Amino acid sequence: MKTTVFLFLVLIYSCSVVHSDVANKSIDGKYDAALTYLEKHMQDKPFQVADTLVYISQTAWFNINRKPDSINDIDYIAHLESLDNLYNFKNEYHSFKKSNSLAKFNVYFSKPIDNYLDAEVVNNRGRANDSHSSLTMFNTTTVYRFTFNNRNEVISVKTQKLIYN
Repeated sequence: MKTTVFLFLVLIYSCSVVHSDVANKSIDGKYDAALTYLEKHMQDKPFQVADTLVYISQTAWFNINRKPDSINDIDYIAHLESLDNLYNFKNEYHSFKKSNSLAKFNVYFSKPIDNYLDAEVVNNRGRANDSHSSLTMFNTTTVYRFTFNNRNEVISVKTQKLIYN
């Protein structure tokens, strides 16, 4: 009986480890696909990828995701803010840093939400190693929203300018 219970627990643990590995590879595939897109479309802008995941507010997409006449502005902003409260996280270290000594821009990724991944491109103004919050202060950035299919292929990309003050 004890052996059966032990084997059952080992089976449950191994399934969770395999599921976690598959999920991490799926997430990493999104980052890889988004980075490939940026490398192709930002050839004239030398950039580096930060080693920190940052939360990119959903309110950046106020005018893009909204369906006409769906709900009034105040209710829609409240909805986006509720998404921010649900998905917000403190900055986290991630190991995918891509350095470039000539970089004029830093790229910050957020965590994927469903089949979306956001990336923010920030002019580093010659201070490539400063924090995201320091670089975005009184700056204009470009946010990319990548949408993926179930094979982690980019199926659409939207961009939005953000002005920080």
